[in-house]
Amino acid sequence: MILHKKNNLIVAGDLKDRCKLLQPTSTSNGRGGSAVSYSEYAEVWVKAMPANNSRTLSEAQVTFFDAFKFTIRTSEIPVNANWQITFNSRTYTIHAVHDINNAYQYLEILAYSKKL
Repeated sequence: MILHKKNNLIVAGDLKDRCKLLQPTSTSNGRGGSAVSYSEYAEVWVKAMPANNSRTLSEAQVTFFDAFKFTIRTSEIPVNANWQITFNSRTYTIHAVHDINNAYQYLEILAYSKKL
């Protein structure tokens, strides 16, 4: 994350991209269970920076993960690790949410997406 050089703050002009925040909704599947679907909660301005990519071995197949760090203004959005983000037509699963400088102004979100 690039901070403003003079007073160590984030510049609002860095939020140049748009993303959609998806909130999980649990619905009954008709057989006594439940299914989770995601609905759009808000579309916000975001600063998106690629993070380190990684790979793992899953069922004898190498799986690559695409990681991004997203910075958004909080504006009373209750984002947590159960949510998802849609950015550039890809869906990212949120891994961690961090309040920058504990100021309740900007959130840094670490999210991953599988590369197919």
